[in-house]
Amino acid sequence: MQKAGVKTIRADLCRGQDGIYDLLFMANVYHGIRRACKDAILNNFKMMTRKYVAIMDFKEDTFFGPPFKIKKEEVISDMEKHGFTLVRSKDLRFHYITLFKKQ
Repeated sequence: MQKAGVKTIRADLCRGQDGIYDLLFMANVYHGIRRACKDAILNNFKMMTRKYVAIMDFKEDTFFGPPFKIKKEEVISDMEKHGFTLVRSKDLRFHYITLFKKQ
């Protein structure tokens, strides 16, 4: 994957992360950050991305996954409050995916 320019980052995003990337992609994690330091993470996203953030998470009516889900509309609202604009959103069978552009 690294030959294609894809890099996996394992970090405590509450504290920040070095590096600037064209696209940050988060899958099945956003529902958990609402209990952590969501505002700090979203502010760090703004510093870490040149262009885009994509977030995929479980749909609210999915019968498996975490015991608590987060509505797509809440993700959109959170991202807009932190300086991102929704570019595209798609509902999949068990998930939704949203793409945001840095303002």
